Amino acid sequence: HQHAASTRLLGEPTRYELVQRNLLLCATKNLSARSVVRIWRNRIVVQAKGVVKGPMRSQRLRALTRAVVGAPSALIARRRLPDHRLVSDSKLFAYADGLSPNFDVTTYSAGPDSTS
Repeated sequence: HQHAASTRLLGEPTRYELVQRNLLLCATKNLSARSVVRIWRNRIVVQAKGVVKGPMRSQRLRALTRAVVGAPSALIARRRLPDHRLVSDSKLFAYADGLSPNFDVTTYSAGPDSTS
């Protein structure tokens, strides 16, 4: 398995757009309301700054637009989830903060030559 093997073929701008859109929709569906608001606020600020200063301006706008369009479906899917949470938001994000990676960092390689 090679990390991002299929999306790598799309090119970095399209890949960036998909990752940003999916982050917002996945958070909307699965995280606490408090975390959802924090993540949306953060991503809107980051993308707005990027539209003014950075590269991939159209991809940033499309990512946000498509996330807004997809949000109702994510909220419907959220209602179908069990009322109880199996894992807290802090545990879900621990690996992202470098606390508990879900892969062996000593052997992982994201490059196309990876055998991991």
